[in-house]
Amino acid sequence: SPHVLCTWGLKSYGSSFLGFGVSSYSTLSPAQHRPLTMAYSALWPTINAFMVQHPVFMTGAANGLRYTLCDGLVQKAEQTSEGKPFAMDWQRNAILTTFGISWNVCIGHYWFMHLLPRLFPNFTRRPLVPSIFDTVIFQNLTYYPMFYGVQEVVRDAAAGWPRSAGELLWDAHGYQRENLIGDTAAMAGVWIPLNCLNFRFVPPHWRMTSMAGCGALWALTLSALRGKGAEGTGEPGQ
Repeated sequence: SPHVLCTWGLKSYGSSFLGFGVSSYSTLSPAQHRPLTMAYSALWPTINAFMVQHPVFMTGAANGLRYTLCDGLVQKAEQTSEGKPFAMDWQRNAILTTFGISWNVCIGHYWFMHLLPRLFPNFTRRPLVPSIFDTVIFQNLTYYPMFYGVQEVVRDAAAGWPRSAGELLWDAHGYQRENLIGDTAAMAGVWIPLNCLNFRFVPPHWRMTSMAGCGALWALTLSALRGKGAEGTGEPGQ
């Protein structure tokens, strides 16, 4: 089945990378590489079992790392293009990382692992319609409201909480409404093809971690599109 083939591929790729895959960068002989390959083969059952036993933890860890590193790369590129020395904006980075962990642990894991399979029982065989539903409808009801909400909460906290909860939520809703078309188009362009591949070929217990890895492209996109709005400049709500 595709899931078995994908699991075999992950194992084979990892073994190759740690073994003979590094031979082009070193002078080690195949015999010297063999212990690395054997060590990886011995570790694989443990790694796979950990993924099965702790899926929520791995979801949070993988996605937190993804947003932290990708936003740092985008900030570096932005400042380099502007001719500025690199200085990490930790508030912006904290917003994206906090959001990435929160959404994927609280909503994303249960959506992709439990709710989506119930709504679309054949989503692993026919992934296109579920992928479109996810990116166009579900994410606009959950992902972006949480993103803009977290952004406004962090900005408000940095400014001494000048807004009421109602004002904060209204401002977050206003940002989402203003960016609705651009946000939806960006997410659909990245995630519809990635979801189709993920749903079709990746085993369930690797699904969220695989999405975190493939989703590095999306984290870069989100940071480039909306990261500026999370920077520690300007007044909250502006």
